[in-house]
Amino acid sequence: MDFRRIENILIIAFFLLNTFLAYTLFGKNMLMTSLSQDNINIEQELKANEINLTFDLSSEEGKEPFIAGKQQKLSTEGENRPQAQRLKWDKDTGQLYGEFAHPIALKGLKQVSDDPTRLPNEVLSPINKLLTEGSIEEGESYRFLVYNRQRKMIYYGQVGYDDRLITDSTARLIFHLNDQNEIVSYEMSHIQKVQPQGQVRSLISSKKAVENLYLYNEIPSKSSVVSAQLSYQQTLRVEDIIVYKPVWAIVIRLDAHSLKTVYVDGINGTIIQNPSDLLPKGQGGDNRHD
Repeated sequence: MDFRRIENILIIAFFLLNTFLAYTLFGKNMLMTSLSQDNINIEQELKANEINLTFDLSSEEGKEPFIAGKQQKLSTEGENRPQAQRLKWDKDTGQLYGEFAHPIALKGLKQVSDDPTRLPNEVLSPINKLLTEGSIEEGESYRFLVYNRQRKMIYYGQVGYDDRLITDSTARLIFHLNDQNEIVSYEMSHIQKVQPQGQVRSLISSKKAVENLYLYNEIPSKSSVVSAQLSYQQTLRVEDIIVYKPVWAIVIRLDAHSLKTVYVDGINGTIIQNPSDLLPKGQGGDNRHD
């Protein structure tokens, strides 16, 4: 990737971004100090509000850099792949749309548990074959994220850096299922030549991220927090280069029929409003998986 031609623009952009982050972090720390001055025990608070936590929170604070990459135009030649398909590229969205000539069955999908962030190997095996055999371009760079039972979609994210996934519309793979739980089509986008940008930055822990959500009433009573995954989301676009920042993607089960994903800035702990969510365009403006 040729970064030299936009080096000056990136330097200015990162300076402005760092100034904004410093300002936001200072204000947020002042507010969070006031809110958490009683040093709340987040596990006890969640339990008192009938909020189920299905995993162990960690106090470990890691370090990750920003990353950057360039949107890749994917091939529309699909007839001679192991799984024949019709492909169409949308230059406006940077998405490739594929329709398989023959549906691909996913055995055992009806029997999966209620945890949308986990699917057994039996179910994922046909998808993994698609990714490794060459039926899907750049397939081996994607990893399972979440299953949306109601919308019959299985989401994959692209590995961005340090085994962290990118969880927005610029680098994802979504499989669409029919009523027989067969894969009939998919849509995808891909980022190429991903590289770290600048120095590594200290991150908040998953425990702190969930605590911030609770303090700002983002976790409803009688819901379940089912996962907290450190990932990357777009924060800046300079010409054809996309810059990503580390975020915590936290999945909350609201009831038996709906989920939502809430994002917390991995550096300053702010709640990200109007994120580039896992949901595709046209599926609603919020980040709820109904």
